[in-house]
Amino acid sequence: MFKHCNEQKKNPIYVVRYEDLLANKKSELEGVMKFLLGVESLEGTNAERRIEEICGMDQAKNEPYRLKNTTGKFNVHAHKYTAEQIEHIKNENAELLYFLGYTNHPEVETKTNFFEFADHKPEHLQKYMGFKEINKKVIEDVSKPDFEFKNYEVNKDECFDWMPDAVRVQEPARTWAARKLGYEKDPKKDDTVTA
Repeated sequence: MFKHCNEQKKNPIYVVRYEDLLANKKSELEGVMKFLLGVESLEGTNAERRIEEICGMDQAKNEPYRLKNTTGKFNVHAHKYTAEQIEHIKNENAELLYFLGYTNHPEVETKTNFFEFADHKPEHLQKYMGFKEINKKVIEDVSKPDFEFKNYEVNKDECFDWMPDAVRVQEPARTWAARKLGYEKDPKKDDTVTA
């Protein structure tokens, strides 16, 4: 997905972790707004003013993303997974877990090291928290004057190569919504419904 969206410039993506919204609200909101507005700086913008207002508000009003009062900490449900399930997740997703910073690191201490690795592969350590570098690059790209955003059409055959077939990813949701609203899909037309 990152290869298609960012390296091949099909449509850039910006990664925001829930934990970072809690821990570093101002810088995370600034990054999101720079990406959405396609600018390298928010200086003097309404977005900057609004972020300052939000971050200066009373703490109780200023927490759309907060930990539940009943838990008060990250990763509280880890105990619901068996040791075998945790090992499976680590084995299958190690590269992504390092990339997103959800692992321990021999030289970096974080609150999001939910998956502990006794041995670290050098190629995994090189990718640790790699999403942050991608986010910086994406903001540089989208803020260039000649950058063109791509408009995707829903349910077309263009598909990323990490999907096995030309999957129509929104089809299940659209079918469910049509049934819920009392519509049925028109078998002659792909994207229309009839009452």
